[in-house]
Amino acid sequence: MDRYDLRQATFLLAVSCDTLERVRNLKVVLRFLRTSFDAGVHVLEAGPAPVFRDHIAEHLPHIRYDFVPDDSPFFYKTRLLNRLLAACDTDVAVVYDADILCHPANLRRAYALVRQGCDIALPYSGVCRTCRSP
Repeated sequence: MDRYDLRQATFLLAVSCDTLERVRNLKVVLRFLRTSFDAGVHVLEAGPAPVFRDHIAEHLPHIRYDFVPDDSPFFYKTRLLNRLLAACDTDVAVVYDADILCHPANLRRAYALVRQGCDIALPYSGVCRTCRSP
């Protein structure tokens, strides 16, 4: 499959590690984004210590990764997203969840709508499926 050209977009992922499943999910999402799109990816992790960095080492040459020390028991996702948005240097910011896979064609259509002047586009069709580990 050819990668979609979304060079004017950056996928923004705010993450915190609360389970090993979250590590697996982020690895799957990063592989999906890198194989499906020609676009930037910025991961911002918050927590007492960096957990994801070593697990996603294969992606680090191709993405931006930052860590913010945070000892709070709460995950302040909006605060992290605001930091990601402030650091975004492309025309289109894609706020993306580290636990979701969205069909690449839907993301491409949403990207095109934003490039045509829409302020926001939601690429979700409303269909959700839960994937369980074997």
